[in-house]
Amino acid sequence: MDARGNNPVLIVADVDDTMVNTTVDLQNGMRGIECLTPVPGVLKFAGELYPKQMIAMSIADDRGRQIQKLRHVGLFGLLGGRIVMGNLESKREMLWAVSRKFRARGYLLVGVGDRLDNDIALFNEFGMPSFRMMVKGGKYRYQTPQDPGEVPYAVVSNWFGLHSELQKLLLTY
Repeated sequence: MDARGNNPVLIVADVDDTMVNTTVDLQNGMRGIECLTPVPGVLKFAGELYPKQMIAMSIADDRGRQIQKLRHVGLFGLLGGRIVMGNLESKREMLWAVSRKFRARGYLLVGVGDRLDNDIALFNEFGMPSFRMMVKGGKYRYQTPQDPGEVPYAVVSNWFGLHSELQKLLLTY
């Protein structure tokens, strides 16, 4: 329990086009990690609103590159270096371990991602409230749910919107 008597929250968030503007920056002709920018509001969210309450999750093959992206935009330190990586199946296994560990401690786990098939469906599978981040220009912004398991709890366009939706969710828990 936190100081207000609420269960603590752990936000599990995808990296590309959820925390880091990967697609938009690359579409604008930018090359290299040094050109990437954070999604609006994520630094305030991770640093001030929910410090030490986030884990980054990615299915990218190159862990070093994902860590470089997070460092470049100023998120790696705010996340305390917590990043889970692997293919979809290993992501499922890692999410199971994170879920077991933190739920046993009374945490409410919340998932944030841009892809319905990879992120939202996986978070829903684990019974986590899922939030779809629809950043302007994101690669999967036109993706539509193909089955009920891909429907998010809410859709937001930035981390300020996520904070607002999360506050509403916490009132019901």
